[in-house]
Amino acid sequence: MSNQDHDCNLLNGTPDPTWDYYLIWHQLQYCKSRIEKALQTISKNEYSAIETDREMRRLLIDPCQELNNIVDAFPCCDDEIA
Repeated sequence: MSNQDHDCNLLNGTPDPTWDYYLIWHQLQYCKSRIEKALQTISKNEYSAIETDREMRRLLIDPCQELNNIVDAFPCCDDEIA
């Protein structure tokens, strides 16, 4: 898919609700935002600290589970993943 095709699928930065991947797109955006927040958190800290570790775990546990759910929802690919 070219960038131009991609841009045609987006309306004001979000996909058309009739798009087949509409819900997955939103789920991935959620995961992306949590990962970006985690990156911002560790970028502010030069040294590791238990408080930062706890915050990272809090930020990343939900998107990790969500990503697993998204991957598991694709029925065609179970035998292709080695």
